[in-house]
Amino acid sequence: MLTKSIGRKILLSLGLMALMQPVLAQTGSVAATVQLIPASEIMSAPMGAPTDPVESLGIVPLATGGAWANSAGGPTLYSKGIYYYLQLNPVGSIPATATITSVVWSWGLSRYPTGLIVYLCHDTTSACINVTSTGSGSTSSFNGRLANKKMIYAFGVAGSGSVSPPAYGQVDQVIVNYEY
Repeated sequence: MLTKSIGRKILLSLGLMALMQPVLAQTGSVAATVQLIPASEIMSAPMGAPTDPVESLGIVPLATGGAWANSAGGPTLYSKGIYYYLQLNPVGSIPATATITSVVWSWGLSRYPTGLIVYLCHDTTSACINVTSTGSGSTSSFNGRLANKKMIYAFGVAGSGSVSPPAYGQVDQVIVNYEY
């Protein structure tokens, strides 16, 4: 009885595989081949030994990754011709070797005065991207830089005099994704 049940499952699996072949051919996907290795063969050598089936296939372990996020209320813009800064420090314990894989940002003001310029910077104000036209998004511009450094927003309004009425800062955020 058990043998018939297993036989039916095998036939059903083979039938489903046959049905999927035309779909795979149309999508350009390649069906994987599965090789069953008896547990006695897998356990016959310690992991990492040259006979390790995973190692013999040339599979490389993926890098470990993580992310940190921080947010705060942005500055209120009162004057033209100067920059207002918001520094967002890393949160948590980020490995010293961690490098950025992407940065997600969002910023906002109560209003957008004429001449507004907004930069997102990594660690100093010499490594920045202009995010004026996009209040939220993501970038790979900082990829490869150290992830354990602060991110800085720099807000300014071109010209001189006062910003009237003032532009009140909203909650600004960064999410720094990294790998190590």
